[in-house]
Amino acid sequence: MSESGNVYQADEITDDDVTRFTDDAGNTVEYVEYDGLHQPLYELKLGAVPDFRSNIKRIQGMACRESDVFICAYPKSGTHWVWEITRMLVKGTTEYEKESKETVTNEFHLPKEFDTIPSPRVFNTHLPFRHLPKDIARRKCKMIFIQRNPKDVAVSFFNHTKNFDYLFYNGDWEHYLKLFLSETIFYQGWFQYTKEWEAVIADNPPIDFLTLYYEDLTKDPLAEIAKIGTFLGVPFDNTFVAAIAEKCSFKNLKTANVSKEYSFSSNQQIDVGLMFRKGKVGDWKNWFTVSQSEEFDNVYRNKMKDSNFQYTFSLV
Repeated sequence: MSESGNVYQADEITDDDVTRFTDDAGNTVEYVEYDGLHQPLYELKLGAVPDFRSNIKRIQGMACRESDVFICAYPKSGTHWVWEITRMLVKGTTEYEKESKETVTNEFHLPKEFDTIPSPRVFNTHLPFRHLPKDIARRKCKMIFIQRNPKDVAVSFFNHTKNFDYLFYNGDWEHYLKLFLSETIFYQGWFQYTKEWEAVIADNPPIDFLTLYYEDLTKDPLAEIAKIGTFLGVPFDNTFVAAIAEKCSFKNLKTANVSKEYSFSSNQQIDVGLMFRKGKVGDWKNWFTVSQSEEFDNVYRNKMKDSNFQYTFSLV
């Protein structure tokens, strides 16, 4: 159920529609697949968000506005952080948004639910570019793509699944990591997602993209916030940037969001404060064994060998 009170009716689901992955410990993950995306079956049964199988087509046909901004990132890569910063910049305020970012997550709603939102609208999404509105190119919307080193992404996403049971997985870290590396994971695998976006950015020069790195934003938030402001073409000065950096520090954002709740269904309340865990660069070192890190590095080198993206895995 969205904050507007909607419970989304899934399309007909037969057993043939359900894909099941079972890890080495016998934990089974159930998805409904659509065009390379894996949507948790439990999420669909809750009526938590619209069925991807029909809603992706609606999203692709959504009418955009020239002032629309899209924050695009793989889950647990800093989406909320950059969304809040961007919203403050375009609105010219350091006040926190009263509603959660999930109210403007494209895949969590029907496009018509966004019609009454005043401009400029700042959306966020974990979808690949091919599933976003075709109108983005025509309207020349601003696109911000966020990157984060995949070891920290894996750890953060694993802990996220422990807080939100609608996400699908009840196994331990060891077996989750194998799923992550095999790319049988919520939405789609990190490697596939990232390589797709890299190709899109390279092949679509008319579209205005800004690529950010979570680690850069952590290391030098003032410079990165100013970079976003310049990209958006909005007025700002050093004082405003500093104020945004303070309000959007990890500690302050987590505190500001503790009281927010997002209703995913009539029996599923999401405490948005749980979206924030540590926010540290290099926390993966507290989770990966030496052999797990080596295995990850081997997969990474193989799958990302043709990529020009460069990641920072530690700031110390």
